[in-house]
Amino acid sequence: MRFFFKVRERDFVIDDTEGFEFLDLKAAHAEARIALRELVATMVFEGNPIGGEVLEVCREDGTVLLALPFKTAVTFRSHQRN
Repeated sequence: MRFFFKVRERDFVIDDTEGFEFLDLKAAHAEARIALRELVATMVFEGNPIGGEVLEVCREDGTVLLALPFKTAVTFRSHQRN
């Protein structure tokens, strides 16, 4: 099956015009999580803030099957002082 990864922030969309072949949605989701972490790592490295961006996994007709907010790619820990 062909899946498309789009980046959306409000009304701004970066379209994936080629797509990727995956066995099923589960495999596409796993790859999308990897891509999401890479995108967020690049943003952090470049000093760009992480806001309301979302990585969407879509079918060829544009139907959104999964929406992965960029903020979910990062886990924050609070530091406790002794």
